[in-house]
Amino acid sequence: MKKITLFIMLFVASLSFSQTFNGTTGPITDNSCPNLDAYTTTASGVGTLASGTLEISEIVLDISHTWNADLELSLLAPDGTTSLLLFSGVGGSSDNFTGTVISDAGANFSSGTAPYTGNFSAQGGSLGTTFDTIDADGIWTLQVCDGANGDTGTVNSWSITFAAPPSAPNCAENPDPVNMATDVPTGNVTFTWDAPSSGPTPTAYQLYAGETTALEYGLIGTFTTTSAALTINANSLLLYWQIVPLNGGTAADSCPIWEFTTEDPPPPPANDLPGGAITLTLDEGSACGANTIVGISNEGTTDSAGAAVPSCGSYGTPTDRGDLWYVFTAPNSTVTLNTTNLAGFTSIAGTYYTGTPGSLVEAGCTEFGSGWPWELTGLTMGETYYLRVWDFGNDQFGTFDLCGYYVSCTAGEATAEVTNNCATTGDAFGVEVTFSAENDATGVSDGTTTFPISGGVATAGPYPFGAPVTLNVVHSDTACDFELGTYQVDACPPANDSCSSATVVDTLPFTSSADASAATNNDGSVTSCAFGMNDGVWYTFTPTASGTLDLSVDVTGWDHEIAVYTGSCGVFTCVASADSGGTGGTESLSISVTAGTQYWLNIGQFSSTDNSEGAYTFNATSSDGVSLGLDDMEISQFTYYPNPVNNILTLDAQKNIESVVAYNMLGQEVLRLSPNTVNAEVDMSSLLSGAYFVKVSIQGATKTVRIIKQ
Repeated sequence: MKKITLFIMLFVASLSFSQTFNGTTGPITDNSCPNLDAYTTTASGVGTLASGTLEISEIVLDISHTWNADLELSLLAPDGTTSLLLFSGVGGSSDNFTGTVISDAGANFSSGTAPYTGNFSAQGGSLGTTFDTIDADGIWTLQVCDGANGDTGTVNSWSITFAAPPSAPNCAENPDPVNMATDVPTGNVTFTWDAPSSGPTPTAYQLYAGETTALEYGLIGTFTTTSAALTINANSLLLYWQIVPLNGGTAADSCPIWEFTTEDPPPPPANDLPGGAITLTLDEGSACGANTIVGISNEGTTDSAGAAVPSCGSYGTPTDRGDLWYVFTAPNSTVTLNTTNLAGFTSIAGTYYTGTPGSLVEAGCTEFGSGWPWELTGLTMGETYYLRVWDFGNDQFGTFDLCGYYVSCTAGEATAEVTNNCATTGDAFGVEVTFSAENDATGVSDGTTTFPISGGVATAGPYPFGAPVTLNVVHSDTACDFELGTYQVDACPPANDSCSSATVVDTLPFTSSADASAATNNDGSVTSCAFGMNDGVWYTFTPTASGTLDLSVDVTGWDHEIAVYTGSCGVFTCVASADSGGTGGTESLSISVTAGTQYWLNIGQFSSTDNSEGAYTFNATSSDGVSLGLDDMEISQFTYYPNPVNNILTLDAQKNIESVVAYNMLGQEVLRLSPNTVNAEVDMSSLLSGAYFVKVSIQGATKTVRIIKQ
């Protein structure tokens, strides 16, 4: 009796054997690989390891290190040759390993994240089998290398524990799906089982599966509960599966393999092939409506043999999945198709065709979520088109909604021009909208007032300066409405905003200080000199004596350029330009001028891009006798009125007016007379409205004035 008792006590003692040895610590050499840092511990009283009887039960690590993926760790046995890779390159740019346990019962490192607190298995294999038959007594070495520069760390602590492995648990019971089950629904399948009714309680369960009893799928996953949710999409599939309980690192032995068969596929839908295409009725308007087909499923679809593989959407060749077909008649040259409410799908792909089943020709293809809504253009009204849809990649089952719509009206075609009342009160602007094609357009709306089209034009406004207004072209059918643009005028442009209204410089020295902020770019940049400049503000002068004219323009807060031209408005020849660069400062020119030649000065932004001007001061002088008008008493006492003029311009002088010549803004002579009197009336009634230069000669001296004809 005593022998039996002693045997039992010794047996229990051997099962509970466990020894832990702590290793040395220290810093990890940066960028050391392939050289290894060694951290050691000496085991004693352990004996020879035997798989299943006495093994390394766990290695516990605490390591501080930035950028974990730099590290590679292995364990070297006392024999100096047997080693096992613990891990390498895990954790990416994350930091540290804290409370990291490595054992045969652990999970893959790929399932964890830094600092890897918990139980993980060695990447190189099993602790139990790798060190089987090794004499454990001696020096064990934790080998560490750092594979990259710049990140450092320290082995704070590590230990190795030897113990008898836990007893193997019994096998799981009561599987669901039950063994030999048939017609198991596809999709999300929940596998369940009961824990063993006797023996040690499992710490985890491994699920293996395959289409044969060899379980060729391998390990599907390790679970700590008695259930696992998996997705099975294949119909009529005979699936074998096995649950292997674990007790720590010890697995149950010879557990049963169960089997079940998934349900047969449903019959193909009626529109599985082009010949069975379902009519897709399009909604009239700018969105899907009552004709939307909802809850469409691709269950049971098959490949459309005879129809060419679509050019997009990863349809697959061949495929055991398929597609769905629809047919529609184009009510307009443009229709929009859309798929919505996707469930079970990542995205839907689609192709549309001309022709008939058996001779379909692809006309367009779309894919991904960004491909819907899908606008089809260039359709022939009244023609029949076929639509083919499938899940992108042909690898998912689910449901979705399908619809289409079209706009039945025809949008108007219009351009807009901003107008103002600067010739009168100077406090408001309007927008004149000219329609090259009215179609179904009825007017222009600012959101409050709709201005009707009359004679191909709709005039919106007036609107106060400084207030932006957004205009929309409206139609008899709102589906055609569109935004025309947003318009704003802050102030009236300067009087000399354009070449045709240039300020006449008629005396020297001349100074003009003004603000050109509201100047417009008129017909665009003026490119006659250098790289071009904005159409800013304008001056003109006609010397009565040749010589050198000095021009300068001072500004603050904007980058200006000045240029002088001869010729006429819009048909310039460059004389000179100045653009020293930078914001603010002075631009200046000294130019040789010829008596009797008309010159034009443009002051504007340096760029060919439309940018606003600002305040400026313009000075014109001459040091060698250039004259832009008469300095004597006769010409200085010359007067003219009214200006603007409707019909008759009256001229008064102290001496006889020898000649009067009027020019339009193109420099063309439009009127000439020789009154030879001190008073003269010039009949301008036959001239068109606009600006004119009137050149008056008095005893050989001339004076040019700018007149506005109304």
